[in-house]
Amino acid sequence: MVDRVPIDEAGADMAVQQLEPPTRTSSNLDLDRPGRSVARIGLVQSTTPDVEYGVVPVPVVIVNGGDGPTVLLTAGTHGDEYEGQLLLQNLARTLTPAEVSGRVIIMPAINLPAVLDSSRISPLDNGNLNRAYPGDPDGTPTYALADYVTRYVLPHCTYAADLHSGGKASEYVPCGFMTRMPHGRDSAAQAAAMVAMGLPFTMVYDESTENRAMDTACDQAGVIMVSTELSGAGTVNIQTLRAARDGLARMLHHWGVLRQCEAPATTGTRFMDVNSAQSSVMAPGPGLFEPAVGLGEQVHAGDVVGWVHAVDNPDQPATPVLVEMDGTVVTRRVPPLVTRGNYVMSIGRELDPTEL
Repeated sequence: MVDRVPIDEAGADMAVQQLEPPTRTSSNLDLDRPGRSVARIGLVQSTTPDVEYGVVPVPVVIVNGGDGPTVLLTAGTHGDEYEGQLLLQNLARTLTPAEVSGRVIIMPAINLPAVLDSSRISPLDNGNLNRAYPGDPDGTPTYALADYVTRYVLPHCTYAADLHSGGKASEYVPCGFMTRMPHGRDSAAQAAAMVAMGLPFTMVYDESTENRAMDTACDQAGVIMVSTELSGAGTVNIQTLRAARDGLARMLHHWGVLRQCEAPATTGTRFMDVNSAQSSVMAPGPGLFEPAVGLGEQVHAGDVVGWVHAVDNPDQPATPVLVEMDGTVVTRRVPPLVTRGNYVMSIGRELDPTEL
């Protein structure tokens, strides 16, 4: 007999997957079921004032086409990042088993509480899912979800792509994103996937800058993972959305899970190193930031890239903001009101692929 628990106020239910060791999540996920299926991961929560006990049903779509690799596609890790969510919502409805060799696991709203709140973090526990891995089975909902993905999803996967954008606070050039691990084992495979995806740029980060993200969990599970930063600014960039839709199809075909790809060919991507402390251009003080350069523009060390205006003293001259390295503007801050230490833009240095 299978236990059942309520997952929403309408009284729907779901079969509970028996999980060992114990976890605060429940699920009817069946990765071996042929064809297309829809499942839920139930996050137990009683952390808000108006909920004594409840389960948040995180949706999962599995498209199983038989033998082949398994690819995990996620979006909504941060709820205010929309392009990836839209890509995967459309893919989850249209991808058929006949188009697939292997399995595609699609989670278009992996951090459902944050998605419903249009927030970077979960309103249930203020948790940032991409700073919660490998998770905690006894933790709050965000950490319990990270634990479930780490222990019950990633071990079945060959590849993974977590689709991000800049959210409300940032805007990126349309780009792929790869985390370079210290061992370098998967760098060539990651780079090949980014070339296949073919977005104009690919950001290259070193794992030493952050080890609580899904990237590290995938690496520890032996999963080759890439990501994206698809514009952002709290809205949807239609040109980026179109480019990313074609790019995702090319990458899935490259990974061998999509039988055919009708997306146009790509000219590749430009790899950008953003690991230097000089990459982040910081506000020197409080005020309104006026940019002098835009996304994708070239800058040189010593250039004035903007000014900070003191909002309470119109007689005070604007403070120039200087860049400390040569490179390309790859990210910009969206809200113009800044305080000392806020980043206002990021600069990337182009890498030769042999440096990866």
